[in-house]
Amino acid sequence: IWELFRAFTMAESQCLTVSGSGSEEDSNEENESETEEGSSSGEEEEEEEPLLKYLRFGTNLGFGEEIAGDSRMISCVAVHYRFIVYGMHDGTIFCSDLQGNRLSGKDFSIHVHSVNQICIDTRGEHMASCDDGGKVAIVGIFSAKGNTVSAFDQPIKAIAIHPNFSGTNNRIYVCGGKELFMIEERRWPMGSKKSVIHAGEGVISDIKWRGNYIVWANDAAVHVYDNTVKKRISCVSKEQSNLIPKLVPCRLHWKNDNTLIIGWEYCVKVCVVKDTYPLTSDPAHPMSTPSKFMEVVSVSKLDCLVCGVATFRDSLVVLGYVLEEQDKKTGVPSRNALAPQLLVINANGFDGEPTELSRDMLPMKGYQIYNCNDYRLESEAGDCTYYVVAPMDIIEAKKRTIDDRIEWLMTKERFEDALEQAKKAVTHLSRISVLDVGLRYINHLIEKKMFEAAARYFVGNAATYIPMYIKMNL
Repeated sequence: IWELFRAFTMAESQCLTVSGSGSEEDSNEENESETEEGSSSGEEEEEEEPLLKYLRFGTNLGFGEEIAGDSRMISCVAVHYRFIVYGMHDGTIFCSDLQGNRLSGKDFSIHVHSVNQICIDTRGEHMASCDDGGKVAIVGIFSAKGNTVSAFDQPIKAIAIHPNFSGTNNRIYVCGGKELFMIEERRWPMGSKKSVIHAGEGVISDIKWRGNYIVWANDAAVHVYDNTVKKRISCVSKEQSNLIPKLVPCRLHWKNDNTLIIGWEYCVKVCVVKDTYPLTSDPAHPMSTPSKFMEVVSVSKLDCLVCGVATFRDSLVVLGYVLEEQDKKTGVPSRNALAPQLLVINANGFDGEPTELSRDMLPMKGYQIYNCNDYRLESEAGDCTYYVVAPMDIIEAKKRTIDDRIEWLMTKERFEDALEQAKKAVTHLSRISVLDVGLRYINHLIEKKMFEAAARYFVGNAATYIPMYIKMNL
């Protein structure tokens, strides 16, 4: 501080033209220091800022802990904008808020087998779950009214509930193992109506319902069903592969009501539901009204297996399972597995090679023993928050804020850039202020023994910083 004060008084007396009071050697050393600082800053500017920030999530929820001899391992997760629901391999289900705090009274002991999938309706009032024992449960999250449990004669691997299930006429869900069932719950005494929509292409691994469309993936293809006309409208076939479907399941994600993202093995496809044109203008003809079909609009080839897909603004988010070169044909690591990676990419039509915007390695707990099917990527529609799920761990990935950007610039010693950003976004800052950035800049210059540079900045902002320094050093 005294060194800064000395430089400050000298700068003031000479109208900001600071002349060094030390020897020529000292002056040269300081000039070299400033030159090095500028050079270093120029090099750092070439480094790209990360797109996402990461935080280990739900550390107090006991993932992986031993309870009564059983390890609490996560099997699936469902995210709502108000809460998160966890399905465990021991069959239990519980809820937390979005900060990872367990919600009291929201534990559900429904299943005794591993919970394979959970789906929540849009309002967050009901959830559907299924397990390897063939049990399917529809449960009110905040009320037990209307809870139902059904049993099937096969393991049920996937389930989706009508988005507006709470509505009187929408108590419908679909679930599947070797067959895809649609169940309509009707008022007493009619009971429920069960129908088979599809079968014969292997085990169904994922189901997603958005608006009028239901999509499901099995061992051979992804099918699209239009619930308004009660029929399948499209099929996207799986590419030829020798990988075991159970170890590398298809992952589905609706970007919006008409755009579907498919992640399967080493490939990500973007598909759009479109209208076909009427073949006749005669209103009495069955082909006079438009019908729907799904078109693949881009295909991206990756160097890693896809464990999950989502969207980040207009880009794609991919959870990748990285393999050694010798293991890529089997999809199974021959030794300890590598940590998964979260990629943000831009699809380039059918060129195959996407533009990679970022790639971050995630050191999940226990990653060395996991296969591709042990990971999931979950997100809430419209929110750039992602949950990377492994059996004993969850990592939350979030869009970086302006505060994060300024913090990053300061860690790279780009303080002038940080100050410029802070001044432009002063009303949007939450954790830091322009004053904070300025103080850190001054301290940085003092630590580097760049007293003249510190004095120049100090003089220009003396009315602000002198009272602060006096207060800090009382």
